[in-house]
Amino acid sequence: MSDIRTDAKNVKKEYVKSKFVEAAKTIILHDGVSSVTARRIAEMTGYSYASLYNYFTDLNELLLETKLCMIRDMTQSGQDHASVMDDPLLRMRESMQNPVDFFISNPNIFRFFYMYELDYRNVEAMKSLELEKAYYQDFAPFVESGRIKETDIPALSRTILYSVFGIITLYLSNNGLTKDDIYRDVDRIIELLLGEK
Repeated sequence: MSDIRTDAKNVKKEYVKSKFVEAAKTIILHDGVSSVTARRIAEMTGYSYASLYNYFTDLNELLLETKLCMIRDMTQSGQDHASVMDDPLLRMRESMQNPVDFFISNPNIFRFFYMYELDYRNVEAMKSLELEKAYYQDFAPFVESGRIKETDIPALSRTILYSVFGIITLYLSNNGLTKDDIYRDVDRIIELLLGEK
């Protein structure tokens, strides 16, 4: 009987935590991370602001859980829209358009991911995701064809992703870049790194 109660308690705990995370996601999306407060989360969820601290040690822990949830949503969405193109270069270009489209459409999420400083827990959480592995299948054809070595995948994926994030930062800072400029520049970077030598 106590196992049933424990299971029910855990289900309720996860449900309430997910409500807090969903509220934080909504606030970040519409108003930016600086608008996330315990009181605002409480207003949106119908729980007292003090109850937030029964589920998270502090606001940073909630924000970290929110970030991890958003990353999982984003990578799942990218996998759901993954192409089955035969040309690995075209598939890589399409794969890199997903974060461009997502972050340009959601600038507050981009700022939260890459410009908002979370505490020390963020570093370990990001390492645990091993985001480079999400792109391994995109790099596999280049390894098979001998264009790159498998050991180069982490450096190449970071180079491409960092380039994409840098270009998005320039776009969001109103430096005159258009979405087409971003696509063109990312395509050139991919061609330079992975195209036929």
